[in-house]
Amino acid sequence: MKRLYILISALFILLFSGLAAVYKVPPSQPQDTGPEARPITTAQEAIDYAKALWQSEYLLQDTEALSWYAQREDDRFYVTAGIGDSQLYLHLDGDGGVPYLYNGLAQFDDTPIMQGTLEPRQDEVTQFLLDFLDVFRPGASARISSFASQREEITSHGCTFDVLMGYNQDSETYTFFVVQVAPRMRVVSCTMDMVLDSPG
Repeated sequence: MKRLYILISALFILLFSGLAAVYKVPPSQPQDTGPEARPITTAQEAIDYAKALWQSEYLLQDTEALSWYAQREDDRFYVTAGIGDSQLYLHLDGDGGVPYLYNGLAQFDDTPIMQGTLEPRQDEVTQFLLDFLDVFRPGASARISSFASQREEITSHGCTFDVLMGYNQDSETYTFFVVQVAPRMRVVSCTMDMVLDSPG
């Protein structure tokens, strides 16, 4: 009886060890999600707010030693920061929402990304993007009806990137994402309200 108990225990250990080897633990919810969206009225407010957003765990960008500039046009601020030829770009609506951001320091843009067959996608990365939208443009995640991968596992400068599209419920517009998935997950490009090409 003792031998049988030892054998059964060993089988359970092997079984659960095998499951642990193939199970992929999804990324944890970011703890530092950045500041809450708020009205922006001056260029300095826009710069301070943009710095906090870039440093959040959704973007994970070091902002030290960067030169910052903000310009207002109508009700939108255009904030740039960079060093040398590499730049960060972030657009802010008057209420603090972010319709566009681009991380030129991430070094993914030397690889063609506007190619590939669209494949439906729903996983921890798409959930990460929905959570990101809730913080960076409140209400935007509710407009997303589905996601599709355009490119996956693009490797550049030791990092891996995925390119995704989030289709809006109006069936006419979408949000374009580039996500660095390794060695750490973060959004490096996001453009909202892009218009889908008409068939034909």
